[in-house]
Amino acid sequence: MNYQEMLSLGNVQIAKGALLPIGLFRKKHNGVKYENVLDLRRHLSDSVLFQEDVKRECEENAGLTSPHQLHFAIGETVDGEPKSLSVEKGRFTTFAQLLFDTPSLVGRKDFLDNAIKQLFDAASYINEKGVYHLCYSPDNVLARVGDNKLMLLSHGSYYINMKDQGDIYRDMSAYVAPEVMTGGTADERSDVYSIGKFIEWLYSTGEIPMEYKRLVRKATKENPEERYNDVDAMRSALKALKATRSSLTMFAIALVAALCIVGFYFGMVPETNEIEYVKPAPRQSTDDLLDDGFDPAMELGVISGDSLDRMPPEKKKQYEEYAKKSEEIFRKQFEREADRILSKVYNAEYMGANEKNFMASSKKIFTELAEVQQKLAGEANLTNEKSQLIASQIIDKITEEKKKNLKKNGIQKGEQE
Repeated sequence: MNYQEMLSLGNVQIAKGALLPIGLFRKKHNGVKYENVLDLRRHLSDSVLFQEDVKRECEENAGLTSPHQLHFAIGETVDGEPKSLSVEKGRFTTFAQLLFDTPSLVGRKDFLDNAIKQLFDAASYINEKGVYHLCYSPDNVLARVGDNKLMLLSHGSYYINMKDQGDIYRDMSAYVAPEVMTGGTADERSDVYSIGKFIEWLYSTGEIPMEYKRLVRKATKENPEERYNDVDAMRSALKALKATRSSLTMFAIALVAALCIVGFYFGMVPETNEIEYVKPAPRQSTDDLLDDGFDPAMELGVISGDSLDRMPPEKKKQYEEYAKKSEEIFRKQFEREADRILSKVYNAEYMGANEKNFMASSKKIFTELAEVQQKLAGEANLTNEKSQLIASQIIDKITEEKKKNLKKNGIQKGEQE
């Protein structure tokens, strides 16, 4: 089997490099040094239509000045027809390979947020130029070695006139919008679909935050009319969803603290009137407020077994240790801060205040606990769902301890009066 046959079959293990939709991206030694080249797939490059598409993309590539765009020109030719592209200098890998080599990156909130931001920036820029990438597969999105900066190479809209899009995308077709694969019209909404699939993949080995879950759900609708109109609309929707998540998280933490503190306060007030006890409604979680239903496999962000199984044992262990360490850091720091904050409440002076003053002062305590939870969760790279659950458990635990200490020391509201 010669090298061209390897390319034709798309055998990445044999022909070392990154197999992109139109060719193999690899390092080639020119006799003096290594250079980046993209060898066009033979079954595509034999097409006259494909050759014209390659020439047009090479001509327009120089005009794409986005910092996330790799530039290239026609390289090797045979009888005047392009057989490879010469790509700008640098060391690059695919996102699929990057996270396979360093799975702990998915546990870093700053990495995920930054990757998605760069993806939006790159897509928004080319869409304004009337260009659509169409396939944001992790095997077709590149990362610069060293700083993991997101980069794009060739764009699918230049080859939309090819009769069979399956010949181009092959194993990446799951990341391509249905209308593209069936020969329909491609536009901004096609990129929205593919970006949604990429975000879904980014979180495939961990807990996907509710805001991203809702974003992906709308972005990947089969019908283009039901998706976001463009990438900028998708970005704005994410910002709004994050703001809602932040507000509801603070509310949930404050509610837990309020139930603990206020409940204890009234528990210490001497009963003077007969009061009918009304069972409180079950506490509603933040996820319930945001979602329409409850699916344990989806709503709890269960780790994908298939994705983890594909990791080598040492990589899987590394990821699990990273996640466990993040949780331990958050738990230790929040417990210390929660104890400090709740100590302001559980003392003789505070519990002896009248009801009006007590309720007014407690609001500050609730807000402070919620703000601390969000701040420490971000520093520990922990999801809101996980940090909220841990914070609630810690607040309950500390509250019970302080209640016992107050009763042990004989502090009752009636005694203070």
